[in-house]
Amino acid sequence: MIQIIRVWTLIGMVALGLTVAAGSAAWAKSKKKAEEKPVEPPKPVWPSPLDPGVFDPVFKELPFGKERTLFLEALHALFEEQLRPVLRATLDPRERDVLKGKMEKSFEDVKNSYVEFSGQGGGYSVSVIAREFVDAAGEALHKYVWSNNAAYFFFSGNNLWKLFICSQVDADYPGLLVKLATLYGDPQEIQYRDEEKTQPIRAVWRDTTFELVVEPPEGIFVCSRLRWEFLPSRTAVEQLRKAAAEKGTGTTDVDDLLKDVQEDPAGNDPDVLDKIIKKKKDKPNP
Repeated sequence: MIQIIRVWTLIGMVALGLTVAAGSAAWAKSKKKAEEKPVEPPKPVWPSPLDPGVFDPVFKELPFGKERTLFLEALHALFEEQLRPVLRATLDPRERDVLKGKMEKSFEDVKNSYVEFSGQGGGYSVSVIAREFVDAAGEALHKYVWSNNAAYFFFSGNNLWKLFICSQVDADYPGLLVKLATLYGDPQEIQYRDEEKTQPIRAVWRDTTFELVVEPPEGIFVCSRLRWEFLPSRTAVEQLRKAAAEKGTGTTDVDDLLKDVQEDPAGNDPDVLDKIIKKKKDKPNP
């Protein structure tokens, strides 16, 4: 009887061992498969808590990553939305018509401000936005001016990817940071000019959708500078700039890359630059 029990015990132990081994092998296989699977970047949140519309409603939920025509349609709708309560409070029909005319004039000014950076900087090479664009890399902008402020809407591959605001109204930089902290919470990064940390010179807010960088007036430019970059488009912008820098002259390769970026405005194809470089290498020598 004891011998029979030992035999069955041995059989049970062997079976248990096989089960554990099989489970371990399956776990190892699933772990390896998980490790081989590429890690997806965090998806952008929309609308983002860092949306420029939180700072100023006229920039509410602009179509970042989308083409220029959609941007213009959205901006016109936002202008109308901002004017609506003013019209409701204005009883005189003639005054209402004047207000509507001013709104349409402001929008036409934005529409007609379009500049493509095709090699000469479009007159902006010595302006407050001189470091915000690269020539001959498929970049362009629209400009909106109101009061003592200016907003620059930057496009890459015909898609909206950055908003830059030059704000003289908020030229009190420490006060502006307090205002932004009230709207967006504390910044993730802040840099100071002095060791005592009494003179901030750069603050950064960031989520999976936007990076907001805020800097004080500098040199002859007397405005505080606010820069929202649409992070899902940043890789595509960098690829276009790199391709333009490597090419130096001409537009063939950059035009090919622009086509790919326009088909995928969020820049989700990490191999798009490699494709362009391969095309260049495969071309026969003249």
